[in-house]
Amino acid sequence: RALPNDHPDVQRARQGLAATMQDLGDLRGARALEEQVLEVFTRTLPDDHPNMQWARSALATTLWRLGDVEGARILYERVLDVRSRTLPADHPELIRAQANLALVLNLLGDLAGARLLQEKVLEVRLRTLPDDHVEVQYARGNLASTIQSLGDLAGARVLLEKVLEVFSRTLPDNHPDLQLARGSLARALFWLGDYAATRALYEKALEISARTLPDDHPDLQRARAGVAAALRELGELANARTLQENVLEVYSRTLPDDHPELQNARLNLAATLHALGDFDRARELEERVLDVRLRALPDDHPDLQAARMTVAWRLAARVARSQPGTTGKREPSAESLGEKARCAELVDALCRAQTAAAREGLLSSSTREAEARCEHIGGSLDLALSIASSFAARELDRASFVLGETTRGAALASATWMRRAANTPRYKELVEELRARSDELARLVQQGTTSEEFHRARTSRESVQRELVALSREVSGGQSSGLDFDCDALATSLAADDAIVAYRKYARWNFSSAADTAATDEVPVDSLCAFVLRPRGDTSPAQSDHVVLTRVELGPIAPIEGAVRAWRQSIGVGLERGVSASVAQIDATRLSGEALRRLVFDPLLDALGGAKRVVVALDDVLHLVSIDSLPLDPKSVGRQSNACIGDRWRIDTRCTLLELLAAPAPPPHATALVSLGGASFNSAPLAPSDEEVAAVQGVEPTAVETAALLRGSAWERGFGPLTYTGLEAREVAALHDEVRGDDAASVVLEKRKASRASLEELAPRARWLHVATHGWFAPESIRTWSDREPIDARGGLVPRQSGEDQVRGMSPMLLCGLALAGANLPEDAVGRAPGLITADELSTLDLANCELAVLSACDTNVGERRAGQGVASMQRALQMAGARSVITSLWKVPDEATKELMIDFYRRLWVRNEPKWQALWEAKKALREAKDERGELKYTTRDWAAWVLTGTPD
Repeated sequence: RALPNDHPDVQRARQGLAATMQDLGDLRGARALEEQVLEVFTRTLPDDHPNMQWARSALATTLWRLGDVEGARILYERVLDVRSRTLPADHPELIRAQANLALVLNLLGDLAGARLLQEKVLEVRLRTLPDDHVEVQYARGNLASTIQSLGDLAGARVLLEKVLEVFSRTLPDNHPDLQLARGSLARALFWLGDYAATRALYEKALEISARTLPDDHPDLQRARAGVAAALRELGELANARTLQENVLEVYSRTLPDDHPELQNARLNLAATLHALGDFDRARELEERVLDVRLRALPDDHPDLQAARMTVAWRLAARVARSQPGTTGKREPSAESLGEKARCAELVDALCRAQTAAAREGLLSSSTREAEARCEHIGGSLDLALSIASSFAARELDRASFVLGETTRGAALASATWMRRAANTPRYKELVEELRARSDELARLVQQGTTSEEFHRARTSRESVQRELVALSREVSGGQSSGLDFDCDALATSLAADDAIVAYRKYARWNFSSAADTAATDEVPVDSLCAFVLRPRGDTSPAQSDHVVLTRVELGPIAPIEGAVRAWRQSIGVGLERGVSASVAQIDATRLSGEALRRLVFDPLLDALGGAKRVVVALDDVLHLVSIDSLPLDPKSVGRQSNACIGDRWRIDTRCTLLELLAAPAPPPHATALVSLGGASFNSAPLAPSDEEVAAVQGVEPTAVETAALLRGSAWERGFGPLTYTGLEAREVAALHDEVRGDDAASVVLEKRKASRASLEELAPRARWLHVATHGWFAPESIRTWSDREPIDARGGLVPRQSGEDQVRGMSPMLLCGLALAGANLPEDAVGRAPGLITADELSTLDLANCELAVLSACDTNVGERRAGQGVASMQRALQMAGARSVITSLWKVPDEATKELMIDFYRRLWVRNEPKWQALWEAKKALREAKDERGELKYTTRDWAAWVLTGTPD
């Protein structure tokens, strides 16, 4: 009444009232006042005036709470632009602007962009404020929300527990910030499966909110929803339903129809209704959410993917209920056919959107984050393959195949992408920094830390990788060629008699079983399928212009795991050197090998057609199998009773099929050999001498060909001596010198010289690197982010919970590696085992022109799946470092057989100039057919079949 409408004091009064109305939940009233303020300031103040930025920020906050996230983003971006131009880098208002924009980017699905801003905010807050300052806790909480959305649940928990601990010490029990911290940690615990702890936190928040807030306040609804979610998981369905209906009634009165909170309320109630058997009402709510999200969100938004998954799952259950044999009908109804078609359409869209999200993750994330993100979206692939298998939905094959191969290649594609900036000065600086931080991370892993220190070390390492990614993106002009998995391009790279087989483990849902019950906690069955891809033939029913793609179901993986175990046991894996197999064991090996072949290869024969070369991408326990060494059916080979798959088909194994689409690397220029063996595990390691360094100094450090023989396995026990590996290293070097002459130097590293320092110093300067030593795998008890359970009926992930005494969220590549000189010694001054190097650290070596890596990972006492994961990690590590090819030995091979095979292999490779695949197969075949003085076979399957080549075969 007393001042003009555009007077600054009037605007301050409006802003104050609007803020209070927000706290009371009157968002529309707050918006009206804030729009008035902004309109006045726009007329009366310059665009970069601080009051303009405060007004924009206040309105943006109200808009995103009302569901207009895009409108909020536009305002927040404008504020950040002005703040960036007018304030110093560490100014609190600039940091606040970054934090605000990150929140809406998270909601819009730009998780990578949100994370980058939030890490910057947290770094500045920690540097400029006390650790228990409220702004530091806000920064931790916001970053935790984003990395949780990216699938890093354990990392989010670390941050949120710290926030709750600080607020519990510094704030009164009913403070809104403390309440929010309880809710945030409760959500993380919920997804980690700790429902009792979730319930306790939410009930505490609800008790306080019910005393201090009006009944329709948003914070009170969130507490009710949280308690209800925990009650549902604990089996108290009726109580959960009552709370959820209360929440939905309040939100329906107070929020617009497309508000995210209202969609969550609908989904929460729908899940409980489904558990109670009220399928029709549950379906109505879920369809409503999908319709809203299709209209309101971009196609790759995580919330839209969740809605697609939920509705598709429910439709699949309804279709299963109407399938012939379940209700007495002979043919499915038109309604059922329509639901099946819509289900397939939703899943196809889901796969395509998730493929785009995975590819974008490769262009903005660290290697671990890219892999974790791909694991997080793996539930989409589980659902797609389950539906395709249950209803023979061939229309889903292409999209699910592309999604599977995009996620399979995440780590290798990320590392390849980073190397695009290899010729820039900044790249070399970042790689050195990355190696230092990888070393620190390995130290913490070996100490078994569970502290926030590990999280900080991992975050620090990944920030360097993201700088490398950004640098590569800048160098390449943003072009992502080589990261797009294209079926047609893949097919055109194949010859007419080529085929591709991509094995895929997935969690298969039994929709027929779920359809007739109200339960939502059905456990899916781990299963295996294979995609077979052939170039189009004149008589083949093509699915596209260039490719025939066939999905073959191989059934539950448990019998396959049993067959792998039986085959390896029959081979004698684990027997000591010099122990010969009996005739009965040889027969058992053939029979168990045939049984395994019938499970994993014979079902593919029709799809393979007349192929002569088969490119194979393995998964899970199949990493422990040498496919080409499995025996053929004696009926099909006549007198050749010992004939193998490799005698009929050329088997080329790849870590990822993306390798087939990559541009060929330039030929290597280095010629030197470094041959390492006979490490002294009980002696202090030595660095390479000046003479040894000089021997390989004649060329630029750009090429390495690696042969690593990993014998034995340990995590917490000592490494025994490997007597014959030193002799092997010397004989390989002698052959190299004989063939290559004076133009190609060789260095043999034995005993104390077979050290980590020698490997790191000389590997980047060598063309040929032969390493014969122990390998190690962590035990099964240490979990990683990739040890996940499949999606549940609500379309989310249910990760296994890590123990408190374990490192949270470790990468599998931190859990395996090589043992070198000094590996048995106590920790050094910085707490590091001096002779251990992890696969993660190996991946940071500069092996840009590497042609070959041979890895023998031999101990399966940690379990088939963990051993297979270790083998795959070691293969991937060397290829991530730049190696063209990798040979792995899948079990402990007797020394005499190893030496004979390796010398024969190198002679074929260096003297006869045979391609790698041919040199290896012929060397294996020669060992297989070798006779002793009595004319009997000299070696058993165990002695020759272990070796597998991955990567470039030529």
